[in-house]
Amino acid sequence: MPLKLAVNPGGSLIAAKLYRNSKGAVDVADVSSGKRKRILDLGPEAMASDDSGNLYAAELRGKIHTCTFTGCSGSFDTGATNLALAVSPIGGLVYVACIGKTSLQVFDPRSRSLTYIPIQGGGILSAIAIEP
Repeated sequence: MPLKLAVNPGGSLIAAKLYRNSKGAVDVADVSSGKRKRILDLGPEAMASDDSGNLYAAELRGKIHTCTFTGCSGSFDTGATNLALAVSPIGGLVYVACIGKTSLQVFDPRSRSLTYIPIQGGGILSAIAIEP
């Protein structure tokens, strides 16, 4: 049973977090053929994709993998416990909510830089949604 999903821009590929034999992984399924391909050998805490076909998969303990729907090519580390991801449709910035943080971490895939946006009023972030 899939636990997390992300869909490519054309809706033809679906990335799913799966658990089998107590191990997590990310498989991508082709909607028309039903064929599956494993792209990551771990079960991420969160996933998000953008309109360019980029896929981001966040491990609970800091690392976020940068992928496409055909494979993963790199990663960056937030240095925190990742809980939720969202990708801006304008600019492609990756927003990360981390446990125990009162700020959003923002990763720019073009410059590979990580910055922070403080959230006024305090509180702990547990989910993110971005308006197009």
